[in-house]
Amino acid sequence: MAFSPSEYWNERLKNNFNLVGVGDISMGMAYNKLSYAVTRIGLHRIFKEYCSDKKGHVLDIGTGIGFIINTWQNAGYKNINGSDISIYAVEQLRTNYPALSFYELDIANSIDVLNGKKYDYITCASVLYHIIDNDSWQNALKNIRAAMKNNGIFIFSEGFPVQDFDITHQVSRSRLQYIEALQNAGFKVLKSKPNYVLMSDPTGTKSLFYRYWWALSVRISRQFPGLAYVWWSCIYPIELLLTRYKKTTPGQEFWICQAV
Repeated sequence: MAFSPSEYWNERLKNNFNLVGVGDISMGMAYNKLSYAVTRIGLHRIFKEYCSDKKGHVLDIGTGIGFIINTWQNAGYKNINGSDISIYAVEQLRTNYPALSFYELDIANSIDVLNGKKYDYITCASVLYHIIDNDSWQNALKNIRAAMKNNGIFIFSEGFPVQDFDITHQVSRSRLQYIEALQNAGFKVLKSKPNYVLMSDPTGTKSLFYRYWWALSVRISRQFPGLAYVWWSCIYPIELLLTRYKKTTPGQEFWICQAV
């Protein structure tokens, strides 16, 4: 039977409508809670630098439980829409955020549900690598561009592996693949910034240090949940410093792109 993204995410979120469900489901709440806290701070930095118009129209793709929606709201933005491939997630979001609009949207397929609306800012955090078919992935980037105003800002995150990374519901692509696909879709890459350095699978390096570090962290998170809270609480302030000042990372990055 072919893999169905909508069915997969419906079932996953029905069972875990929380940070574990939208994050790394194998790593437990301690890791996901603190890793998402790092992401929130990183996004606030990006919003401040690249998304200056607080009245601008925002679309979040792959909204899940609403974490990125909260991040936009906390940063002072008002005109926010969300979307998800999971109808269950959309139903929950409409209940939890009655003042906002949410769409059931498969960004790799069609954006007709947006009714031609154009956005100043679009976020797509930890979503694109869940599109496992390459043609669908490229179509998703073209659809995102079609939903944006000229000079709008598109922010997404990816691990950019140095070797093939392909599992049932995830395919990560290289920087070169993204650069070509983004250009074809009508984007210019402005900047890359670390989302994580120590707090994600170091797919962007062959360094044994980072690989052993991550293997140890995974073992602690999966086998010793009580210790995991202590472990990640100690790593959290270090990660905030690293993501603020390092220019490159072995882990997941944010890319900031402009619609041209």
